[in-house]
Amino acid sequence: MSFPLIAILLLKTLIARAIALGVFILLFWIKGRQLRFVSDEWDSYFLTLPNAKVQKYVMGIYLTAAVIASVITFFILLTAGYQHSLELAVLFFTGGLVAGGCSLQMAQKI
Repeated sequence: MSFPLIAILLLKTLIARAIALGVFILLFWIKGRQLRFVSDEWDSYFLTLPNAKVQKYVMGIYLTAAVIASVITFFILLTAGYQHSLELAVLFFTGGLVAGGCSLQMAQKI
């Protein structure tokens, strides 16, 4: 793997994390508007939030960020002149899913 490809892979990781953070903040803002930004309502919301729902939110945020970052990576690879840009973007996406799945499995064992 060449250095520019490694740099693009690291850039994809940073883009995915930035998108995930943006989606997370956007969801908090939307929920805050629903709760009228009242701290007592936030307390009751978080105390009654089931773990299964939190996991669904996390997976949705992660998948959204990964897909968007992979599309951006595809265009970066295409602009950089890589011959198999789509295949590389799909490979990066799949590798990210596998790495995320492995870290999730390790976190659940702890």
